[in-house]
Amino acid sequence: MLGLLGGLGPLTIHIIVPVLPMIAHNLRMDTAEVQVILSLYLVGLAGGQLFLGALSDNVGRRPILLFGLLIYCVSTGAETRGLPAEHADQRGPFWALTHMWSGPGCKIFFW
Repeated sequence: MLGLLGGLGPLTIHIIVPVLPMIAHNLRMDTAEVQVILSLYLVGLAGGQLFLGALSDNVGRRPILLFGLLIYCVSTGAETRGLPAEHADQRGPFWALTHMWSGPGCKIFFW
């Protein structure tokens, strides 16, 4: 179970990178605009490392893991189904939130 939680973050980027052209086509965006997803992933990953690791030291690992998985699932649902394609530029905050909370286990266990 810990291995699955730790691997959720890297799995997210390994899924996103090959489908970037498909995301661009489906959202009617340029490929350069969709590559912002990778930048948001790295910003979210770095912010999550700093924020979640320190927070887990104070609160405990279990509540952070459960809350992180909840936020990850909700933000992924909002990212994929919440907004129509005409508002693709408004999906950026959901992408950053998803990537910040992607794999809370990866950020906590290796802190």
